[in-house]
Amino acid sequence: MNPPKVKKWRDVRKVFREYGIETREGASPGHRRPPHPLLVSPDGQKYPIPARGQNDDVSRHYIDGARRKFGLTPENGISDEEFWGKF
Repeated sequence: MNPPKVKKWRDVRKVFREYGIETREGASPGHRRPPHPLLVSPDGQKYPIPARGQNDDVSRHYIDGARRKFGLTPENGISDEEFWGKF
């Protein structure tokens, strides 16, 4: 299976939500730029995603990084076909 190079942020959020990983807005008090949203697992692990709006493109590299962070890889029992098939 050949995963896509980019996906829309709204789709990324939806897929990770199916695995129990929620989205929060990052907190960055006193900073000029708006913070990146964070994917947050139930045990408190966080992974930032560089997206601002629902239609922003998210690179596959960030999605793969989040998969590794939250244990959604083939080594952990979630195949590439199962994960990428949800998009």
